[in-house]
Amino acid sequence: MPSFSKVGAPLGKFLGTGIRALDIEDIELGPSGFLELQEEIIEDLKLVYINISKNRGGNEAAKFLTTLIPRAPELVALNAGYNFMPSQSLLSICSVLKVAKGKLEHVDLTGNNLCAQSADATMLAEFQKNGNPIFLLPTLPASNAPYDDDP
Repeated sequence: MPSFSKVGAPLGKFLGTGIRALDIEDIELGPSGFLELQEEIIEDLKLVYINISKNRGGNEAAKFLTTLIPRAPELVALNAGYNFMPSQSLLSICSVLKVAKGKLEHVDLTGNNLCAQSADATMLAEFQKNGNPIFLLPTLPASNAPYDDDP
């Protein structure tokens, strides 16, 4: 598996090539990889689907999303589960969604327990497509135990 610092920038450049779907689940991107990935997004993307789940990106994963969402107006589905995003992440993502004129129909933030704790039903109610909520959050309070990806 490549180290964090060697994978983020090339992936960011790859996003700019016009790809429409990217699945980078559990590639050990980490915070530094998300930071490098974010720094490479300098123009609008043609991305329709992205899965960045299980990369333990924390706050940098959330910052990446706030950069990605306005730069990917065709984005329909986003999976960012199990990235240990902090509680303010959901507010930041919602703020970006309010101004972005995108097509997002599905935002999976499951496994980000602290993120789910800050969920306000009235805040999330405005984010719907065809009468369905776009956010997928844990429904039960989960423990603060980290995600264990070992079999």
